[in-house]
Amino acid sequence: MISFKTERIENEWNSGLMNKKLKDIVNMAGLYMKYVNGVGLILTEIFRYQDEQESIYGATTRKRSVHQYWRGVDIRVNNMTDEQANDLLSFLNKVPYGLKHRTATLHDVGFGKHLHCQSK
Repeated sequence: MISFKTERIENEWNSGLMNKKLKDIVNMAGLYMKYVNGVGLILTEIFRYQDEQESIYGATTRKRSVHQYWRGVDIRVNNMTDEQANDLLSFLNKVPYGLKHRTATLHDVGFGKHLHCQSK
């Protein structure tokens, strides 16, 4: 149902530090994808340190990420068809996040397309 790109990510998942609502959302999505689409979720990032944030967005970035607050996860989509990835995106966005943001987005910040999921 849910697997992890690295041992670090698995340890973060099991650390108890992750936002509880986000963990519930990801668990729910894992079950959905397993039973509806026959594919498991692979988490590729949970927590992000500032130097990791800067390696993605540049050394002068002041941009903070929900990953730095244990409120974001990235999910691999290259193991899914486009239809499956879009189905997961639609499923996740049924969970309310707020007026200005969505719970999930499918994007590429320079390291390959993935699904970003976040919670408050």
